[in-house]
Amino acid sequence: MFNPRSIPPEFGVSGLSGAVLCFRSVGKDCTMNVEISRHKTADVLKAAVESVSIKSLLSQSGQMICEVSAVINNDSRTFLPVKLPETGVLWAAFVDSAPVDAVAGKDSIMIPLHQGISGASRQTVNFIYSCVPGKKWSQDLQTYAGPQFDIPLRNVTWDLFLPENISYSRFGGTLAWKDEFISSFNPESLQKYDAENDQRIKSEKGRAQELLSLGSQYYNSGNKDKAIQAFQSAIDISGDKALRSDIQGQLMQNTRGENVKNIAKRRDAVAQNRYAAAEPQAKAPSENGEPAGDELKSLQDISDRIFLQQQAAAAMPQVIRADIPWQGKKVTFERALEIQNNAPLEVNFNAEEKLKASSFAGYIGFILMLIAFSTIFMLLIPARK
Repeated sequence: MFNPRSIPPEFGVSGLSGAVLCFRSVGKDCTMNVEISRHKTADVLKAAVESVSIKSLLSQSGQMICEVSAVINNDSRTFLPVKLPETGVLWAAFVDSAPVDAVAGKDSIMIPLHQGISGASRQTVNFIYSCVPGKKWSQDLQTYAGPQFDIPLRNVTWDLFLPENISYSRFGGTLAWKDEFISSFNPESLQKYDAENDQRIKSEKGRAQELLSLGSQYYNSGNKDKAIQAFQSAIDISGDKALRSDIQGQLMQNTRGENVKNIAKRRDAVAQNRYAAAEPQAKAPSENGEPAGDELKSLQDISDRIFLQQQAAAAMPQVIRADIPWQGKKVTFERALEIQNNAPLEVNFNAEEKLKASSFAGYIGFILMLIAFSTIFMLLIPARK
């Protein structure tokens, strides 16, 4: 064994300078057994969760409806597997405010993610589900399980809105209870509920307009892939029919030129193949110049027809957009970091029903009535003697 850097340069083996080991032999006949092992590339995270926010509205019988929002940096993942509680039923799923069709896996739901054009893409995944009490639940000791993710989590926050007429204590679970975050939310009025729903619709419309403007900027700068993605996202989240038609019209107009060129190329290739089959020794006449006049108009009509058919074929998921009226006693749990995959998110606490004012007044009245009858009875006994 020797230092490969000591080999004179005239031998032309400078590439050996990076070798781990080198051997030389002074004899004519030699053999050497070499075993080569190829090691697999270590698995790395293909997605990371920046934050998870869970809001749950609970009934006195333990039924729960949850709204989950997760901010994800996705590099190359196609789906986000999420395992709901045992009795969980998915209502709806959204990615960047656009409804998506979640797929039922073996023991989890698979939420389709947007694929980044280049590098990791930051996206927000929202889903709503409901569930009934599990096996660990009881009226006095209440235990609730949250969703499980197959990747590490950061900045997990869980807000529970509990019935007001119950006192709660001894909070525990896999998340830490924030005792300074205990507050009461009054029941929302119907007017407030409608106002918040209108605000959500306006917000989605504004976001669609922002994506429309962003798509135009991408298209003008030559980034057609990102432009199409922005336009399509705007179409997906737009709930206004007029705005949706405007976005589709602009996308159709922006993609028309490229589509016409592709259709013309395809047409010319088919014509050349047919000509070559009929006259093997001859060459097909080549088209000169760009399509113009009636030919251009015909190709544009074909392009628009194909575009509209594609938009009609891409059926939008019809999901439930639930605006949950958050009310009751708010209790907050949190966890800064969870590195274990599929780690259970669980909270538990003791619950004790408060004595209602009407029940208390009835109880006091009963005691006073009992005392009065006892006093009268005691007064009547000497009179009989």
